[in-house]
Amino acid sequence: MARSRQEAAPFQCPICQVAFEAPVWIVLDAEERPDLRTALLQGDLHQTLCPHCGAAGTITAPLLYHDGRYQQSLLAVPLSVATPAAAQELAEQLVGFLHTALEAEGSSIPTYLSSVELVADLDGLQALLNGDDQDDPLVTAVEALLSTQSAQEFQSLLVLHRTALMQDAADTLLAALVEQARASDDHATARMIGDQRATLNYFRETLQTRRATLARIIDTLPTKDAEAASLAALRTIVQAIEPQDVYATRLQLDPAQQIQLDRLLDQAISAIEASEDETGLEFLLEIRRLREL
Repeated sequence: MARSRQEAAPFQCPICQVAFEAPVWIVLDAEERPDLRTALLQGDLHQTLCPHCGAAGTITAPLLYHDGRYQQSLLAVPLSVATPAAAQELAEQLVGFLHTALEAEGSSIPTYLSSVELVADLDGLQALLNGDDQDDPLVTAVEALLSTQSAQEFQSLLVLHRTALMQDAADTLLAALVEQARASDDHATARMIGDQRATLNYFRETLQTRRATLARIIDTLPTKDAEAASLAALRTIVQAIEPQDVYATRLQLDPAQQIQLDRLLDQAISAIEASEDETGLEFLLEIRRLREL
């Protein structure tokens, strides 16, 4: 059962005055449907076309916006909802739909859903979310990526935004943008984004392979109970993307534990060098160089 919910709503064409029913989204789960979130931010979510004359119009309808990643539950209340009691009743109804979907998939009901923030109309919700996106590193990274004009610029931006772009959420967002471009018959843009997505997927798969290989190597190292903190630090370091994360992990250890960490790192390098698979070797050698700076 999908979390996002669509229903038919009555609408009268502002041009030819023909009345008809059109599908409208009343619950939007941003994690499930990033394409709908994009449409919302662009002001297209509640747009419809008259089947009689082809004129575009905007359907007035409430929308419950949910994003579990940020514990967001926002309700865009149409201006026609005149009283707080009516708005609260509307919120309870739409949250109830979301509860049912979450229960159907076996998910627990998050406590923050007991309090829904009310926003004036869809324009208010759009403005609020667009303001949030200015501080969203993933959105910033993808927007920068899509503006690149050369392979060199692409590589530079990949390095600059690597933490955000290596997230699975980046792939989900790019996939939604590809589908949106195809739906608009903009096949050139769809191909361009698809190529960038494929490149990022290659780097992401390489990263995941490296992490898995190094985790297996660490599991084979002979260690003592007294080295538990240093071993945990090494496990964290091999998952790192940014150099500052390596430094931060190392600084959490006392001097004796840092010596243990260095010894474990050297053992891991030796283990890879002795194996037939050198996946992750260059990464560990770079970590060794960082400790000498």
